[in-house]
Amino acid sequence: MLILSRQRELSESTTDNITRIRIDSAMQSASLPDSNLTKDERPVLKRLKSNKDIVVLPADKGQVAVMDKTFMKKWTHLLTANRPLKYLN
Repeated sequence: MLILSRQRELSESTTDNITRIRIDSAMQSASLPDSNLTKDERPVLKRLKSNKDIVVLPADKGQVAVMDKTFMKKWTHLLTANRPLKYLN
Protein backbone atom coordinates (compact mmCIF):
# COMPACT_ATOMS: atom_id res chain seq x y z
CA MET A 1 0.00 0.00 0.00
CA LEU A 2 2.75 2.43 0.91
CA ILE A 3 4.48 1.83 -2.43
CA LEU A 4 1.28 2.45 -4.39
CA SER A 5 0.58 5.72 -2.57
CA ARG A 6 4.17 6.91 -3.24
CA GLN A 7 3.74 6.01 -6.92
CA ARG A 8 0.52 8.05 -7.09
CA GLU A 9 2.23 11.02 -5.41
CA LEU A 10 5.12 10.78 -7.87
CA SER A 11 2.75 10.45 -10.83
CA GLU A 12 0.73 13.48 -9.69
CA SER A 13 3.82 15.64 -9.15
CA THR A 14 5.22 14.56 -12.54
CA THR A 15 1.92 15.39 -14.23
CA ASP A 16 1.82 18.77 -12.46
CA ASN A 17 5.38 19.47 -13.55
CA ILE A 18 4.65 18.55 -17.18
CA THR A 19 1.60 20.83 -17.10
CA ARG A 20 3.70 23.70 -15.70
CA ILE A 21 6.32 23.18 -18.42
CA ARG A 22 3.66 23.24 -21.16
CA ILE A 23 2.05 26.40 -19.77
CA ASP A 24 5.46 28.09 -19.44
CA SER A 25 6.35 27.15 -23.02
CA ALA A 26 3.02 28.44 -24.35
CA MET A 27 3.41 31.74 -22.51
CA GLN A 28 6.97 32.25 -23.76
CA SER A 29 6.00 31.65 -27.37
CA ALA A 30 2.88 33.85 -27.18
CA SER A 31 2.97 37.26 -28.83
CA LEU A 32 0.86 40.38 -28.60
CA PRO A 33 -1.86 40.78 -31.23
CA ASP A 34 -1.37 43.29 -34.01
CA SER A 35 -2.66 46.77 -33.30
CA ASN A 36 -6.04 47.60 -34.77
CA LEU A 37 -4.98 51.25 -35.14
CA THR A 38 -3.35 52.71 -38.23
CA LYS A 39 -0.22 54.85 -38.05
CA ASP A 40 -2.40 57.96 -38.46
CA GLU A 41 -4.81 56.93 -35.68
CA ARG A 42 -2.13 56.31 -33.03
CA PRO A 43 -1.08 59.97 -32.54
CA VAL A 44 -4.74 61.02 -32.51
CA LEU A 45 -5.51 58.55 -29.73
CA LYS A 46 -2.43 59.75 -27.84
CA ARG A 47 -3.66 63.37 -28.06
CA LEU A 48 -7.12 62.31 -26.89
CA LYS A 49 -5.64 60.47 -23.91
CA SER A 50 -3.52 63.48 -22.95
CA ASN A 51 -6.58 65.80 -23.00
CA LYS A 52 -7.71 66.05 -19.36
CA ASP A 53 -11.29 66.91 -20.40
CA ILE A 54 -11.75 63.59 -22.18
CA VAL A 55 -11.75 60.10 -20.69
CA VAL A 56 -10.76 57.22 -22.96
CA LEU A 57 -11.91 53.84 -21.65
CA PRO A 58 -11.56 50.37 -23.12
CA ALA A 59 -14.90 48.97 -24.21
CA ASP A 60 -16.15 45.46 -24.90
CA LYS A 61 -14.50 43.41 -27.62
CA GLY A 62 -11.32 45.50 -27.66
CA GLN A 63 -12.86 48.64 -29.11
CA VAL A 64 -12.30 52.08 -27.57
CA ALA A 65 -14.94 54.33 -26.04
CA VAL A 66 -14.32 58.08 -25.73
CA MET A 67 -16.41 60.08 -23.29
CA ASP A 68 -16.39 63.80 -22.58
CA LYS A 69 -16.05 64.63 -18.86
CA THR A 70 -18.88 67.20 -19.03
CA PHE A 71 -21.16 64.45 -20.30
CA MET A 72 -20.05 62.25 -17.40
CA LYS A 73 -20.71 65.07 -14.90
CA LYS A 74 -24.24 65.55 -16.26
CA TRP A 75 -25.02 61.84 -15.96
CA THR A 76 -23.50 61.66 -12.49
CA HIS A 77 -25.62 64.60 -11.43
CA LEU A 78 -28.77 63.03 -12.89
CA LEU A 79 -28.10 59.70 -11.20
CA THR A 80 -27.24 61.17 -7.80
CA ALA A 81 -29.86 63.94 -7.65
CA ASN A 82 -32.18 63.77 -4.64
CA ARG A 83 -35.37 63.40 -6.58
CA PRO A 84 -37.60 60.42 -7.18
CA LEU A 85 -36.96 58.34 -10.23
CA LYS A 86 -39.69 56.63 -12.19
CA TYR A 87 -38.96 52.98 -12.90
CA LEU A 88 -40.01 51.66 -16.29
CA ASN A 89 -40.96 48.07 -16.93
